[in-house]
Amino acid sequence: MSKLIATYTMTVPPSVNSAYRAFKGRVIMSKPARLWYANAIPNLFIQKNHATITQDIFLSIKISPKTRVKQDIDNRNKCIFDALTKAGIIQDDSQVKKLLIEFDYTKKDFVSVEIYEYA
Repeated sequence: MSKLIATYTMTVPPSVNSAYRAFKGRVIMSKPARLWYANAIPNLFIQKNHATITQDIFLSIKISPKTRVKQDIDNRNKCIFDALTKAGIIQDDSQVKKLLIEFDYTKKDFVSVEIYEYA
């Protein structure tokens, strides 16, 4: 297994389907998404104890949704990647070369992100 660089936690972001909306012919971020980012980015920044990661990485993400309602597992990635970037944890989401995502129903409204060196 690759070397673990860092672990972060956050609440579950909005689905990409609800994170953006059309407004006057443009696509804008929805209010729930803006609120989530406003909370998630400072929370991630507080957890940060390393320089911005610039190398290629492997992410292991566990998503614990609020409910067991049927949902697509890949609809949360964009917000998670963007928050990691905006908090200065990673330089750019193009560094993600390998991704493992799984639902974990042992908690509610919780995301765990483990960042590993990509090998």
